[in-house]
Order: sequence, then structure tokens, then C-alpha cells
Amino acid sequence: MEEKTGLMYVGLDVHKKTCYGTVMTHDGKVLKRGQSPNDVESLEEFMEGLKETSVAMEAGYCWQPLYDWLEEAGHDIRLAHPKEVKTKAKKKTDKVDSEALAHLLRADLLPESYVPPRETRVIRDLVRRLSFLVGIRTMLKNRVHSELAKRGMSLGEPLFSREGRGLLQGLGLEAVDQLFPVIEVLDRQVNVVSGCLRQVYREDPRARLLTTIPGVGYYTALLIVSEIGDVNRFPDSERLCSYAGLMPSVWRIGGTTHHG
Repeated sequence: MEEKTGLMYVGLDVHKKTCYGTVMTHDGKVLKRGQSPNDVESLEEFMEGLKETSVAMEAGYCWQPLYDWLEEAGHDIRLAHPKEVKTKAKKKTDKVDSEALAHLLRADLLPESYVPPRETRVIRDLVRRLSFLVGIRTMLKNRVHSELAKRGMSLGEPLFSREGRGLLQGLGLEAVDQLFPVIEVLDRQVNVVSGCLRQVYREDPRARLLTTIPGVGYYTALLIVSEIGDVNRFPDSERLCSYAGLMPSVWRIGGTTHHG
């Protein structure tokens, strides 16, 4: 990072309900600090009057709204890897964490996390949402199998085909009948999200190319595209495979062998 005398460095420790900020000069002098609610209006008030700024915040589940606003407002925004941000302070507080982020930023030592473009984040959210909904539906279907098994019952038809559902509903089992309305709601929502993903797939040449691989459908293709993001951020195929968790590793510490 090119050092500029007039550049202000801002560390934001973001939580679900609050955000603690520290504003620092290039030589480490703290100009401003304080805690505010975690919302765009409060952040806008905190950042008022700061023109040339570089901002750092840790990656967490509630970083996106503030990140998007800072980016749109023209601030240089960096997302820090939370596991790699370390401080030597004996007491860990919001104030200490935000100040540490500002120090790392001005020293150009901030361990950054990759931030995919907003359109990629939208696809990633859809893919993960579909996986979540299908997971809940599968859990409920397994519960139906369990209720039948407890009673020693077995139906010839696939349980969740049209014929199978008719047979299940005709059994008069309260434990099964109470699950069907929930499964039907999930079926509808899964279809809605699947439709959105199919539309995205048709408009994404990368995903269409991936489906030329045998066994890769539209969902898997969009999963790969959204989770990897810009493939050029990996220097070689080995790093990409490692990121995907496909590279076995072995390391030894003090006579103990660890496999990863």
C-alpha cells in the first residue's frame, strides 16, 4: 500500500448489534474512536468528514452491509481474515481489536480475505440457500422413513412419488401427516430457488462450460463458480485444489503426525 501523509486508517470491529471504530493517522496517532449501532446510518455519521480513508474490518457473517456502503461511498475497504489477525494485547476488547486493525492497515500487514464481486455473492447466497432448504427437506423425509420403520411398515412405492404420498397419507399416521405440509412448503421454495439458479445458469458462460464435464449439472457448476470466484487469484492448480480441500497433507510436530 502506498503511504500517503493525508490518508486516514480506520479499523472497524463489527458485531451483530454494535460497531467500534478507530481512526488513525499514518504515524499511528488516534484521531477518533467510538462505538455505535451496527447500521449504515451510524457508520455514515462516524465517517463524516473523512475523505481519504483506508478501512479494515474482519470477515464475519454481518460484514456485508457496511462493506457495500463503504465501497459505494468511495472508501478503500479491506476485509481481514479473522483467524490471521492477531494482537499482543493481554485484554481483548472491541477498542483493542479496532485499533489493531488500523495499525495493521497502516503498516501494510493486514491479512486480507478475498471478497468476490457482488454478483458472485448473490449466486453464492442462492446456492447455499438451496442447499439449506434441501437439507431441511431431507431431514423431514428421513423422519418419515423413521416413523414407518418404528412401526415395522414398508411401502412398495417410492415414498415421495405421487403414488407413494397418496399411500402415506392414507395410513392415518399423525406423526407422518404432520410432516407433509412442511415438506410441501419446502418443495415449493426449493422449486423457486432452483428456478432462479437455472436462470442465472443460462446467463453465465462459465457455468455452461462447466456443465460440459460429465456429472456436472447446473447446481454444481454454479457452486464451483460462486465458491471459487476469480480463478486467477490462484497462482497454480495445486493452490486451487488446496483451497477446495482436495489436497491431502501430512505434517509432523514433536513426533506427532497430523493428516489434513
